[in-house]
Amino acid sequence: MTSDDYKRDSRQVGTFGEWLVMMALLQAYPEDQIRVDRLDAIGIDVALYHPEVNLGISVKTRNRILWDKKTKKNPGLKLEPNDMQSCCKEAKARVLEPAIGLVVMDDDCMDVLVVHVGIFLKRYGRLWWIGEEDDPGAVNYSHTLSLALSRKQRDMWATSFDDVILFQRYDRREPVI
Repeated sequence: MTSDDYKRDSRQVGTFGEWLVMMALLQAYPEDQIRVDRLDAIGIDVALYHPEVNLGISVKTRNRILWDKKTKKNPGLKLEPNDMQSCCKEAKARVLEPAIGLVVMDDDCMDVLVVHVGIFLKRYGRLWWIGEEDDPGAVNYSHTLSLALSRKQRDMWATSFDDVILFQRYDRREPVI
């Protein structure tokens, strides 16, 4: 596989993850109370408009089906400081609350998690600082976050966060819709 092929595959997986997050949100909320848009903005991939909350969601997608089972290298999630800072900055500019959406495709299931950035960083971050409660764009940290995406880790997503916006598991053996 050439680097151009890898970039194309990576782009397709990312686009699929964005659409899956949008579909999961549309299934989770009453149709007349929600609007979901796919954005092409640095830092935000999906916007959710709901009477109670407006979110700017940065979607990160990983395909564990293609991981190298011989070397056991785990295609985990690596977030650089700029990833969340871009999400928060763009969300603030659009008067949205910053959120992260994680999509993980495995041999037998696809998991979707959407959670506020602040809650995500409090759960997985270390030595990270989040600004005032009324300023969702104030996130400042200087460490790279590496997150394992094992099935055991993902099984805890629904219960390990204070306020999950969405957790959905799709059985890959069944139609999604």
